[in-house]
Amino acid sequence: MKLNAAASSEPPGQSLLSFGEVLLFLVSSVGCLTMVFGAVLWNQALLAPLDIPAAMYAKYHWVDPQQGPTPNNHYIVDIFDHELPRQYSIYRAVQVGEFPWWDPYTDCGRPLVAEAHISGTDALRLALYRMMPFVQAYNLTKLLHSFLLGLGAFVLLRFWGHRRWVALLLALAFEFAGTFALFQTPLSVPAAAAWYPWIWLAWSLFVQNHKAFWIGAGGFFCALSFLAGNQQTHVFLVAFAGCFVIGNLWHDFTTWKAALGATIFSPLLGGLMTLPVLLPQAELYELCGRTPAFADFSKIKLLTGAASLTGIFPWALGTFRSIDASKVFGETGLGFCLFIGSAAVALAVLGTVGLFSRRTPQGCVGLLLVLTYLVVCSTPLVAVFYTRLAALAVLGLLALAAEGSRDILEDMISNRQKQTARLVFLAMLAAMLCCNLFAFVVFPRVKDRMETVLLQREVQNPSFPASPALRREQIKNLPREISVLNPETLWSLLAVGALLAAVSTKHPGRRPLWLLLALGLNLPPEMSFVGRFTTRVPVAQWQMLSQGGPEQNAMADVLRNGLRLKEISPTRFAGVFPSATANYYRVHVTHTYTSFKLPDLEKIWNLEPGRGPWQDFICTNDSSVPGAGKPIRTTPTNMPSRFQWQKASGRQVEITAETLNTVTVEVKDGEASDLLRTDRYYPGWKLLSPKLQTRLEQGAFLAVQVPPGEHTLVFQYRPRGLEPCLFIGAAAVLICVGCLLAGRRRI
Repeated sequence: MKLNAAASSEPPGQSLLSFGEVLLFLVSSVGCLTMVFGAVLWNQALLAPLDIPAAMYAKYHWVDPQQGPTPNNHYIVDIFDHELPRQYSIYRAVQVGEFPWWDPYTDCGRPLVAEAHISGTDALRLALYRMMPFVQAYNLTKLLHSFLLGLGAFVLLRFWGHRRWVALLLALAFEFAGTFALFQTPLSVPAAAAWYPWIWLAWSLFVQNHKAFWIGAGGFFCALSFLAGNQQTHVFLVAFAGCFVIGNLWHDFTTWKAALGATIFSPLLGGLMTLPVLLPQAELYELCGRTPAFADFSKIKLLTGAASLTGIFPWALGTFRSIDASKVFGETGLGFCLFIGSAAVALAVLGTVGLFSRRTPQGCVGLLLVLTYLVVCSTPLVAVFYTRLAALAVLGLLALAAEGSRDILEDMISNRQKQTARLVFLAMLAAMLCCNLFAFVVFPRVKDRMETVLLQREVQNPSFPASPALRREQIKNLPREISVLNPETLWSLLAVGALLAAVSTKHPGRRPLWLLLALGLNLPPEMSFVGRFTTRVPVAQWQMLSQGGPEQNAMADVLRNGLRLKEISPTRFAGVFPSATANYYRVHVTHTYTSFKLPDLEKIWNLEPGRGPWQDFICTNDSSVPGAGKPIRTTPTNMPSRFQWQKASGRQVEITAETLNTVTVEVKDGEASDLLRTDRYYPGWKLLSPKLQTRLEQGAFLAVQVPPGEHTLVFQYRPRGLEPCLFIGAAAVLICVGCLLAGRRRI
């Protein structure tokens, strides 16, 4: 495929994306992924932090009895008790041919894939779940997202006319950007971002040649991003579109119609194609009543954007293995959000300085993406977008870094850029010297006081038993993380030094060599950080977790036949089934962990006197309470709490079968009465058969009028409006295909 670039640093005709170039990137990317993730590629390890439950969860030490109280990376705890159990439910549903609309196990039932932080409708993920065992599919999905990020960046850079080796090294820098490591949970951030470079490419090509083909291609790329993303990342695409339009206007006002058309019609087609999943997401957001926490914005957060500029030397604020100064701003890993390697960030600064004399559309858009992120981080808008918007900012940095590379290679470096390069190097050197001075001179004198203060805070606000040990480990690690004892800092300084040499040398023939050295040294610190941040555990630990420990299996045995448990735990880390871990073992509980909190059904149930028990068993995990850890039966043995007669009745009810989206109930003979289903009623639940009269009780429970005789009741959940949404989506697909066919000539 020939991509005609608007400007090229290579001779005409050299911006041809050949099979050899794709193969070059494939080999390079797989080689880097192998160095970073190792045994994961051979399915000997799982990309999940299962050292966390062994270290921090009181009922899960059996996962690895040898694990101490400090896990590799506690920042990604949500993978264990929020993401992974739900992914396992999705996998099991796909394996039996069921679409995972509903989660019957937690929170008395709630939407599953509409909880889009888990990226449960990602087309790539669902395809792999259908074809492969869980561990292989789960790992490969994450690795393919990383590969697609890099490949898209490589194709985009070649389209812009950058040299192959520059495009290759910068694309790899983008693939291993710190933000995609930090936000490996929620899954939706890297999964949706994997398609941003491809969307940018389609939009740019439409602006260049006005072919309908690129509207269709952009529509498919937007659809893939929507499927992989969530309610938040969908808004990121709106911000991306705004920056693209304004950036193109800044470069050339005459392009406004094409730029606006591309950014309207491609996302519109993508949204229509994915309407069957977007509508349930919108419905969940509306029904949960979530509002942005603007009130949490404090004056100190005004400096969040400025603190993000430590992306050129992110260790200055600490890391996930040490005290992280980013938490002063209510964030974590601020510097690493913009980290694409110190040399690449420095190149982006040079590209920004040169942009005002040699404007290119990609440079203008890139600068706007970075500025948008910095503005959002420094205003109450951060309560809407979070620092996850960095997924767009690093794409902007990539474009600016490529512009800086072009200036160096084409001998267009201005005196202002040379001065900027010196200032950047001196600033980085000063930051490194300050960090080392603190690590080796100041820290030994304040260590004991720091430890005392931090541990006192832990006593006042205990979150989990391992907290003091974790804090001590973080304090001890601080000098090693921010000083020359961390080789990542040395590699980065050498990379920026090589970049300074490329800018300063008076011999044009040496500039490519110095730039090559700078971009080559740029990668090791990134890859090292990603490798350290991403926890990998032996597959045997996953097998042990999925089989359950003694307490989990004992409780699951008690709860067989669909009975419900109310678990009371003093902290997140004390329960037998914390957060969403009930999904691992297919047991029903009244609690969960979610960003979209729905009404507490137990409170609604207790509004009227005379109601039966809400749960079949109750278990308290507070060790100070007598009988802690033992399930106590609260309902008669012949009547599950999930189905109760509105009036006292001797008719027996038994749950005989259940999938994610259906539940089958056998009702024995007896007098006619109204049966209440106390699982969460949500728009879309109905009695599939037989055709009996139903009504909504208290706005939260489905009531069924059951006549005398034996009956088999089958309840089913399907999102409202699914059929018309499928029709609209199919029509949008046909329109996109028509656009592709209309531009079927070679492009």
